[in-house]
Amino acid sequence: MAPETEVSDAQAFARKVFSLYTGGILTLMIQLGYKTGLFDVLAKAAGTSDEIAARAGLSERYVREWLGAVVTSGIVV
Repeated sequence: MAPETEVSDAQAFARKVFSLYTGGILTLMIQLGYKTGLFDVLAKAAGTSDEIAARAGLSERYVREWLGAVVTSGIVV
């Protein structure tokens, strides 16, 4: 096998593993949003992480982290 092919195979494998990992984390974020009621809060009205956390009765820091993940992935726009 040529060195270029080995690099391409390694890169393809790395992309596949990263994709699986990302999907797993997003599944967890969806579950957290459902269990904590964050999706319900967002369905009623948009807002800053402070406003969303206050309406959900959760810590702003954790809501900000969750919101960053679901917005970056395109789940929440």
